[in-house]
Amino acid sequence: MNDSSAGTLARGNGQAGDVRINANDSLELVGGDSLNSLGSQALNNSTGDAGNIFINAGQLSIQDGFRIEASTFGTGNGGNIQIRASEVEVIGTNPQPIREANRIFRRGELTSGIVSQVAEGAGINSGDAGSLTIDTQRLVILDGGVVSTATFAGGDGGTLTINASESIFLSGASPLISRDQFRSGIFVSAEPDATGTVGELTITTDQLTLDDRAEISANNRGSGQPGLATLNVDALLVQGGSEIRASSLGVGDGGTLIVNADSILITGTGDIRGETIPSALSALARSSGDAGNLQITASTVEVRDGAEVSVSGRESGAAGNLFITADTLRLDRGRLTASTNAGEGAEITIQNLTLLEMRDRSQITAEADNAANGGNITINAPDGFVVAFPNQDNDIIANAFEGRGGDIRITANSIIGLQEQRAILNNGTNDIDASSELGTSGTVTLNRPDVDPSQGLVELPTDVTDASSLIAQACPSGVMAEQELSEFVITGRGGLPPNPSDTDSINPVATDWVTLESSEEQSIGEERAEDAEDNEIAFPSDLTDREIIEAQGWMIDENGQVILLAQAPVAIPQIVALIPPDCTVEWSR
Repeated sequence: MNDSSAGTLARGNGQAGDVRINANDSLELVGGDSLNSLGSQALNNSTGDAGNIFINAGQLSIQDGFRIEASTFGTGNGGNIQIRASEVEVIGTNPQPIREANRIFRRGELTSGIVSQVAEGAGINSGDAGSLTIDTQRLVILDGGVVSTATFAGGDGGTLTINASESIFLSGASPLISRDQFRSGIFVSAEPDATGTVGELTITTDQLTLDDRAEISANNRGSGQPGLATLNVDALLVQGGSEIRASSLGVGDGGTLIVNADSILITGTGDIRGETIPSALSALARSSGDAGNLQITASTVEVRDGAEVSVSGRESGAAGNLFITADTLRLDRGRLTASTNAGEGAEITIQNLTLLEMRDRSQITAEADNAANGGNITINAPDGFVVAFPNQDNDIIANAFEGRGGDIRITANSIIGLQEQRAILNNGTNDIDASSELGTSGTVTLNRPDVDPSQGLVELPTDVTDASSLIAQACPSGVMAEQELSEFVITGRGGLPPNPSDTDSINPVATDWVTLESSEEQSIGEERAEDAEDNEIAFPSDLTDREIIEAQGWMIDENGQVILLAQAPVAIPQIVALIPPDCTVEWSR
């Protein structure tokens, strides 16, 4: 279809008919100089529902501002949209002049898209938007194209479900891009003045990639209840200033963003009209509404090159909390942040870690401005490691301005490269800081459950042994005085036992048992000793009949050679007697 429209309408209390398209090969829908669409609507003042739209095709391509749309302008409900195709493309926009009194007043833009909505002007009693479901192998959204459910009035936004067995790729924006509009994306939203509930978003795919300022979001710009965004993917890549977020941009609360993945990589920044935008996963509040929570479950999470994962309350709305369950978390000039201006601080909880690695000015921060209290940071890696590379200004901060600083609790097998001290911007050190500028500081608790400080230590005696009390002080007398003197003999390989009655316990050497010699053996020994003294040792001429005598000692000759001896050399022990100073004894050997 090119520069044309087709659809069904509901007027009064009538029901609009359904739209069904079956294309065996490809279906191409291209916009033109006017609003071109395929859809079904419930018109103003109608009570009937819009019809449903069913499309089955080998490939579906939507370009240049063409729209597939099911909407309600009345009290009836919008229709459902169901698309099945092996590949779905939604590409580009179509600039359109908006005229007033036959004059070009300003330029507008028609975005290529697949949309289910409660239309603007439907009123407070409008019906609800229908659901939108896409089943495909590959979904591609480029250059400002959108897939969305929305409410602009009193009705609730619809449920948006995308199942892509292989991949989803989003990239680029329209020339009219702003921070919150005209980005290529997948959205559920409640727009300004809406009182209805934000829709619910569920995405399931193997590979989800966002590039060049693309966006996936559940945004509440109205006053109704928040939505929920859930992503179930194997691999998630967010780069080039792209964002995945659940936000409150008005008085209504922001929704919860849940990301379940095997691997997550958030990296880099982008530029929107001169403003640097980090690639991000976020749950935020920009006005009086409260932000929702951000929950991430993955095997590996990496945040790099200026990207961030954040929860925040930037005005009077309270911030949500950040929960990360991961085996490995790597920050390389990346940030995990929880910030608030009002109420209790936002908290960061990281659990089930094996490794937390921080490099190049990475930060984990829970900060509070004004009188708000700083949030708490809990990092749980009982069998893992928390590592910050030295001298790279990596910080873990839970501080406040007027309120109380937050508490930081880190449980890890080992904490390397971080120290508890005040974090100062660009100071080059890796700091853990729970301070407050004007209020009370928080606490820092570092737990290492596998380290027992007392392990391997020996309990020392409380009393010091007095050696003099172990030596007899009385002076013996009589003919046996020499033999009766107490003696202290130094022997062995060195070192002293703590008590003369103890044996040397330093590296003891095991020896064989020694038995007492028999009388006959003692007699033979004495005869050999006499022969040795007379140097009359005889050597038998027949060596085969010779008695083998084991070496009993050794000596070193003048050439430094070791000579084995049949008899051990006689050593004269050195005897030192400890004698009281008033005793005089003489002896000779």
